[in-house]
Amino acid sequence: MIDLAGAMLKEPYGPLGDERYRGCLAEIKASGEAMLERVGKLLDLAAVEAGSLHLEPRALDLNDVVADCVARLQGEAARGRIVMRTSFSTDIGDLEADERSVSRAASLVIENAIRRSVAGSQIIVSTGSAERAAIAVRVRGTSAGHAPPAEAPRGDVEDGLALPRALVEANGGRLQLSARPEDGTLVEIIMPTHRAANG
Repeated sequence: MIDLAGAMLKEPYGPLGDERYRGCLAEIKASGEAMLERVGKLLDLAAVEAGSLHLEPRALDLNDVVADCVARLQGEAARGRIVMRTSFSTDIGDLEADERSVSRAASLVIENAIRRSVAGSQIIVSTGSAERAAIAVRVRGTSAGHAPPAEAPRGDVEDGLALPRALVEANGGRLQLSARPEDGTLVEIIMPTHRAANG
């Protein structure tokens, strides 16, 4: 469906005619891509919950992992006219975890923040220490101007965090969400340090 709609939009056999046909095809293509992405996430979530996710824990520099995620998603934020800022702590401990799953969890949380933001909003991605020998990735979304953000219902926000939450928990960490009108939405990925992970 996605490939066929994309092919028709290129008009290889001649013009589509009325411009409304092009709009309909673009909508079909976008809906198909969104459905494919959602099914993919559900399959990944099922794999994590079934215990079939293969983890390769090793020492990681969390700042480097998160910086790579931000770099990959800067373009998407810019297209939506959303400002993405970073603040990385230089005194956090080493993290022992599976790089691929931690990176994917952080990317999904940032993507979720971008998709729920409007033009002129700001997203702050930071790292720092957390309680009990843990370190954290924090993603805070704030609204444009000084008006309170129009937050999505908490259940909708949580729905977008199901897969990253499962990926974080598979690595021995946890994900928590807090939302206040004056501060925006804050999602924290909290992971044990290398020392805590090894007792």
